[in-house]
Amino acid sequence: MALLHEYLLVERKEIMEQNIRFTTIGRRSELPASVLREIDENIRLSEANTGMTLCLAINYGARTELVDAVRTLAQQVKAGQRQETWDVCQWLMLVRLREQLAPGRARSR
Repeated sequence: MALLHEYLLVERKEIMEQNIRFTTIGRRSELPASVLREIDENIRLSEANTGMTLCLAINYGARTELVDAVRTLAQQVKAGQRQETWDVCQWLMLVRLREQLAPGRARSR
């Protein structure tokens, strides 16, 4: 993780100079606190940037992310926080749209 930590610090200036918006996808929960702090700082500093978006995939697997999302959706339906049919259909449409806009990101292996 030292390499990632160093990258986040070293590239911060370049990200800002190039007007890049920095973001991440994937499971962050297993990352060290020091790395999370730098990720969050890069996101915070660059959130108003209007150039390209740099999306860093951290501990990311499309299948795992989809399973996590479906699991969360099912828990919300069970808790009465979402209407079963309509919200699930909306969510599935958003997943399909995301797949069309970013081909390969949600593709299974």
